[in-house]
Amino acid sequence: MKYDKKTGGRNCHKGHILALAISAQDRFLVSGGQDAVIRVWNFVSLDLVKELTGHKNAITGLTFRLGTQQLFSCSRDRSVKAWDLDQMGYVDTMFGHVDAVMGIDILGRERVLTCGAQDRSVRIWKVAEESQLVFN
Repeated sequence: MKYDKKTGGRNCHKGHILALAISAQDRFLVSGGQDAVIRVWNFVSLDLVKELTGHKNAITGLTFRLGTQQLFSCSRDRSVKAWDLDQMGYVDTMFGHVDAVMGIDILGRERVLTCGAQDRSVRIWKVAEESQLVFN
């Protein structure tokens, strides 16, 4: 978080920060919180690079696919989103949970996501195949 000379204010989250992740080669630090915005920071200078919007409620988890700039986020809005930080943009949304998604992780280089939610389920997503397994 730094003072922004252009806007005369701080370019920080409004509310609590709930999730952090660092990308491959320590290129980016990403943060997400109660304001439903993902902020992408240059890991070295800590300058704000981009704000990613799309979630409708607090962001509760962030994870990068190993060795890539592919980011996944989960939220209290019941969704999981995929982002491409090479392009600094949105890729896809995965739905299935019926309550807030509280945690997310990815299996190594594979595109297999695990998510846990307040609906008492764990979902394993095969992102490339757009399929999922549900454990209640």
